[in-house]
Amino acid sequence: EDPTVVFDNDFYLSINSLQQTEVLEVFGTLSTSYISQLFAENEFFSFKRTDASNLDVQSFDNADMIIVNGIESYSNQLKNKLNEALNGGVNVIIIPSASMPASELLPFGIRMTSDDKQRIKLERPDCSNPFFEGGFVEQRAEMQMPFGTTSYRLLNSEYDLLSFLNGRSFLSKVASADNLFVFTSPFEPELTSFVNHALFVPVFYRLALGSQRNFAKLYNYT
Repeated sequence: EDPTVVFDNDFYLSINSLQQTEVLEVFGTLSTSYISQLFAENEFFSFKRTDASNLDVQSFDNADMIIVNGIESYSNQLKNKLNEALNGGVNVIIIPSASMPASELLPFGIRMTSDDKQRIKLERPDCSNPFFEGGFVEQRAEMQMPFGTTSYRLLNSEYDLLSFLNGRSFLSKVASADNLFVFTSPFEPELTSFVNHALFVPVFYRLALGSQRNFAKLYNYT
């Protein structure tokens, strides 16, 4: 475009533009507002919500990540839509309700049982884990970790992203072929301080930005 330059301006570039990530929250009457506060009005995400008691089934069609936020019971319609999403490669995140029977999650292959409801701090994250890469400017030994309540115990964890100090999982990838993640502590303020901790934002953004089905990965699973 410079008039003094005589060569042409043909460039052969392959640009992989990052599209907005489609995030869907399934909420109920007892759901907390932390998820909507995090994703709503954020230019990187297209955020939608649907009431678990009156599902907008079309909202599931284009979702890259579905967050089931603290609902007590799962209708057959919701179970079917979540299983369809998992089979289609969508990331599904389960945040349990404090009054939810653990058996509600069995249709998704999640084997959980009620736990002893101890209030325990979380272990510091392993910053060598690629999931947390770039999430912190520096890791400090005196970093104060949030607490959680051991409301549920996951019996079939494939790997833990965040753990309690007693070694039990707080956020885990479920052992399955699908991209299914589950928290073992509800997000009610009296049951965990994770929602008000500096970890909350990077953890959920990582889960969301790693969920785009059309995003070209720089690695292969073996």
